[in-house]
Amino acid sequence: FHQIMSSELVKVHPLVIMSIADHYTRFKVKHKDPNVRVLGALFGQQTGREVDILESIEVSFKQEGDTYSIDTKSFEEDSKLFKEAYPAHECLGWYSTGAAPFAGDLEINKTMATYNERPLYLMLNPTPPENSRDLPCAIYVEEVKVAQGNTISELTSCAFEIFSDEAERITATYCSKVVTGHVKGESAVVSQSAPLNKSLGALGERVGLLLKYLRDTQSGKIPKDHAILRELKGMCNRLPTMESGEFEADALTEYNDALLMTYLSSITKGSNLATEVVEKLNMMGGGVFGGRGGGRMPNW
Repeated sequence: FHQIMSSELVKVHPLVIMSIADHYTRFKVKHKDPNVRVLGALFGQQTGREVDILESIEVSFKQEGDTYSIDTKSFEEDSKLFKEAYPAHECLGWYSTGAAPFAGDLEINKTMATYNERPLYLMLNPTPPENSRDLPCAIYVEEVKVAQGNTISELTSCAFEIFSDEAERITATYCSKVVTGHVKGESAVVSQSAPLNKSLGALGERVGLLLKYLRDTQSGKIPKDHAILRELKGMCNRLPTMESGEFEADALTEYNDALLMTYLSSITKGSNLATEVVEKLNMMGGGVFGGRGGGRMPNW
């Protein structure tokens, strides 16, 4: 598979990769097979040449030997519910797990072309080499080539980048660590927000000094220095309007996103702990939970 320079600027957010890894882990534990494969759909936004992959959902599929096919009816129902919650998001493609694209992936890609004329295919390798330092994922697009008068379609990898905002970086760091021994009731994100809080405190002190200078100048305690006053005015003019409706809406959206990411990190941590408990119970009980003897997963 040769890499090409895609006409789009593809950005993948960490939450998408974390969701795919969680999907694979749950499926592997359920079926007791490290070689299982999972499929899902990618959602996000596309503005001009910039493509942001923001979310992913699991997709039901059918397997016959080495052939996989997406349950389109189930996917359309899930996609409809997803778009009701995120009306600005659109289907950008699909994802799967594995080291390299499979022979039947082109057929799945053609199925996803019904929902996006140029679907992106994100593949996550759950078993990367031990000495590998690169992120074990790749993005493919379908390319049509003409060779000896015949039209050939093949999956070709394209460049992408991992993009995250502050809330996603904090959540990714939180989920990558096993939190043990912390004080009950204390947030594990404190270590991430402490430097920011310290910086805001220092900024507040400096702003307080400027306000004191302006008040003393206005009251006549100190003489007016027009050069300093012009610099202060220029600095204030560069500040964004803090009382506009657009700023309040953006600030509220950012705040809600940060809360949502915190809740998602807590859910992910709980899911990981539940998975560990199930694995230990299976080791002790000989596969009572989800084993081949017809048992089923307990309702947590």
